[in-house]
Amino acid sequence: MDFLPTENTNYAGSYKVFSGLWPRALAVIIDLIMLAPMVLFCYVIFNSSITAAVFGLAVVIILAFGYAVYFNFFYGATIGKMVLKIKVTNPDGSSIGLKQAVLRLSVDMAFVALFMTALFIALSDASPQAYVAVDWMERLGYLIPLYPSWYDLVASRYLIWLFSEAFFLLINKRNRAIHDFIAGTVVVNREFAGKNGQPGHLI
Repeated sequence: MDFLPTENTNYAGSYKVFSGLWPRALAVIIDLIMLAPMVLFCYVIFNSSITAAVFGLAVVIILAFGYAVYFNFFYGATIGKMVLKIKVTNPDGSSIGLKQAVLRLSVDMAFVALFMTALFIALSDASPQAYVAVDWMERLGYLIPLYPSWYDLVASRYLIWLFSEAFFLLINKRNRAIHDFIAGTVVVNREFAGKNGQPGHLI
């Protein structure tokens, strides 16, 4: 599959075809704001009981990943990306498939699955009475010693993953993060994306 050119030289100057770090980072922030009601819901259920926390957090995580997969597959962009006028496409600017929408999130999904496993282990060892008897800050302090020994290792590796994503995005000319290489995708400024499944083009 051919790649779109890195710059549109049809303008008097040059205009970058591929989206850089800051628009993508801002898009993530906007998406987090859009997901704020779910975060509030998560806070409420986390304070209610251990059983509610387990099932509620699972539902919230599924909805959060579902949001990203749904919008990237059907629209090529989450709401945050729409606001920033950038779009996820194939290298030639054509629309991505469902498999690619999932693959873009595959590493994050794996890490979240490990984090949730660690949390479930901690919650399973927690006393229901002690859990509800303290406020949320004290509850976090109560749960931390109950996390499995491998949790810190996973957390440190996830930080390395996040920094690696940004690093790779900055050092290649098409601004592809590692998850873009995994899924075979790029993120372009919206005007260069193709329509109706067709390849993109310069304007």
